[in-house]
Amino acid sequence: MLSQSPRWRPVLQALLDDTPRTKALKSGALRSDMFDISYVQAQPIQDGFKQFLNDPGFAFGELALVTFLQAYEAGRPLSLLPITLNHRVQHPALVHDPRRGKLSPGQLAGKRIGVRAYAQTSPAWVRGLLDELWDLPADAVEWVTVEEPHLPSANPPATVRRAPAASGLRDMLLAGELDAALLVPSERAGLSAVIDNGLPRDPAAWHQCFGHYQINHVAVVSDRLVADEPGAVQEIVSLLNQSADAAPADPNTPNINGAEAMRSSIEKMMEYCVRQGIISKLHAVDALYKGALKLI
Repeated sequence: MLSQSPRWRPVLQALLDDTPRTKALKSGALRSDMFDISYVQAQPIQDGFKQFLNDPGFAFGELALVTFLQAYEAGRPLSLLPITLNHRVQHPALVHDPRRGKLSPGQLAGKRIGVRAYAQTSPAWVRGLLDELWDLPADAVEWVTVEEPHLPSANPPATVRRAPAASGLRDMLLAGELDAALLVPSERAGLSAVIDNGLPRDPAAWHQCFGHYQINHVAVVSDRLVADEPGAVQEIVSLLNQSADAAPADPNTPNINGAEAMRSSIEKMMEYCVRQGIISKLHAVDALYKGALKLI
């Protein structure tokens, strides 16, 4: 985890996406007086999650919230940090092919919905919304996945099936092999939103209506660093906060940092994950930070 640079400064290995919130830190505009940082590159960032979970050399980094909750329940030596690295409103990602007629949330029971992976944060938020607002539990839908889970031990429910190798969600949707799919913005051209009923589409308005943010990625730190180098943990939190503050301000997508600011969002996601069979039980939010929260 800690190695020595040629200048005899500790080097911390990290995984962080290239975003406005991390730009100042990753570009070197922000530097620590305590250590250097070596970044493992992964594009898209989720391709690095499995390596992060299995390589003890990482000191800190970025994980999807659902991936972290599964890792915590599996006993992985990682502690949550009170920093949100990515959040957005997720329901616009659920789309259908309008050539086959209108598809509304009330018509989804028994349908086939494509997602990258079942234990993925974006569909977990969307499934929770469908359950709460349209009384559509996760097991009322067939979930078609194209990727393995980040944690091999995370077995999906019986209503999940894996698509053939090399299948693409957009292609499957256009071919009629799926009724709906969660797609990134660049793949939604010519498709229509399934949830199109005036729900807020920016995080600030969502929080005002529902009292939580749809947190996607969070910062985590190795338990060994918490135990052995508490000053380094404090420095990591400070650097990540400074980097986020240096990003262009967006009142519709504010920085969500701090344990209390994140609490309601994490509680909501855990509630959804239990109902969807992703984790086995609710956990105390403060327990997710383990000893890290006491250092900050």
